[in-house]
Amino acid sequence: MGNDAGFDETIGGTVASPFTPVGLSPWPLAIAVASMVTAGGVIALSFHQGFTILAIGLLSFLAVVAFWARDALNDGPNLIRAGAIPQMSFRYGVTLFIVAELMLFVGFFWAYFTFFFFPAKMGIGHAAVWPPAHIQTINPLGEPLFATLVMLLSSTTLTGSFDGILQGNRLNAALGMAATALLATVFLGGQIYEFANLPFPIYHGGIYSSLFLILTSFDMLHVIMGVILLTFCFVRITRGAFTPERYAGFQTIAWYWNFVDVLWLFMFVAVYWIGASAVTAS
Repeated sequence: MGNDAGFDETIGGTVASPFTPVGLSPWPLAIAVASMVTAGGVIALSFHQGFTILAIGLLSFLAVVAFWARDALNDGPNLIRAGAIPQMSFRYGVTLFIVAELMLFVGFFWAYFTFFFFPAKMGIGHAAVWPPAHIQTINPLGEPLFATLVMLLSSTTLTGSFDGILQGNRLNAALGMAATALLATVFLGGQIYEFANLPFPIYHGGIYSSLFLILTSFDMLHVIMGVILLTFCFVRITRGAFTPERYAGFQTIAWYWNFVDVLWLFMFVAVYWIGASAVTAS
């Protein structure tokens, strides 16, 4: 039977199983190791041990991403001709990944709202008010509002790119994806600018600073990954990797970016807008 039935078949020199059209890859393990080194570098930096470990981790992470993207692009013909089972498996895998990331942020926001609704839990020596009395919050109508508008616009251009895929119009799809990647980069630049001009100290700034840092930095990491994925998707569009019948790779990247978009909207409302108003413990 043909490949669409999902049976083993040799495609372009690569033996495809019913669940994957490509061979084994070392890059998932390599990126996990690079991520652990990067996390260790962040911990070392927090203890004033320098940037060396963090730099090694980040450079290793970027190198693995580059090699992984190279292999993925080389496997493009196999992915295009993959059957229904690999595409379904890919969608399920990405869905589970997004759910796992959602649970991660549920934990972060749980900690944030614990002190938001019960500021007395900050302990002795802290006034029972949130945000803490010594914290000057960020104006939500400044850079955060601009970032929100950029995020919403990026979802619009992403939808336009997807319509181009469904219509078989590669030019419209490529232009929409290029605009989405550009807007994601602008958003990332705005986040970096905000970090460089925070009105409160990050180090030794207390509970508020710690929670703000962990929420916004993890969101920024997801945006960085989004920029990489959107750029990678743009390259695949220009190579004709997606058709109106086969677009699982595009669709899953769109799911991921929409997740990042919704996550930022929630963060804007909870942390920047509502979080800027004082809440006093009863």
